[in-house]
Amino acid sequence: MILSPKKIALICICIIFAIAFSGCSNNTAETIVDNKGEIIMSKELSERQSNKLLENEEYLPIGTVVTVGDGTKKLMIIGLLQTKAENNQIYDYSAVLYPEGYISPNETYLFNKNQISRIYYLGYVSQEQKLANEKLTTIVNSEKS
Repeated sequence: MILSPKKIALICICIIFAIAFSGCSNNTAETIVDNKGEIIMSKELSERQSNKLLENEEYLPIGTVVTVGDGTKKLMIIGLLQTKAENNQIYDYSAVLYPEGYISPNETYLFNKNQISRIYYLGYVSQEQKLANEKLTTIVNSEKS
């Protein structure tokens, strides 16, 4: 059986599309890092990646999207080491509803890392954030001592 040039071209195009789209999936995380080591794009994290990040002692960056406890509503982290005014208790994170964002002070949530049940998206990680994380960890560890 001899294939015409049009059929060969069509088969080649189909193969190219199949290869190109075989890597596309909403269930896998894809991260692109620039030449300074900063993350510039990331897709939703898998449950395995979320669990690995939760084992890490570092603070999660601003912009990280999580769920807390048994909650199903996603929250986006907007602050680190926040103090609750009523009782001066310090929390690891403050957050707002995602995707709604900041609505009012009454819609801002405080929680600790051990309350996070899942990380869906990791916020912007830069050298500044890494240095700030080191300073925060040092401060918190010196307070515990």
